Amino acid sequence: MRIATSIFRLTLCVLIGLSLLTAVSCSNNRSKKECITFVEMKDPTSDTLSDWSNVPKGLNASFISIDDKLPKSVAPE
Repeated sequence: MRIATSIFRLTLCVLIGLSLLTAVSCSNNRSKKECITFVEMKDPTSDTLSDWSNVPKGLNASFISIDDKLPKSVAPE
């Protein structure tokens, strides 16, 4: 009888704790941060008719050194 009561109390405490943790962690009280000082770099090339047909459709990603600059209007190689 004592073991059953202890298990019941432990289970009840865990359920109440998880409920409180969920309620606290799911509330969004933080203010939204904005980056008002960011200015996008101008495109150094004047080529507005570049061919992007070789780039596969969908989401693409690449990683380069921060020292390298790639123009936006030219497809990466």
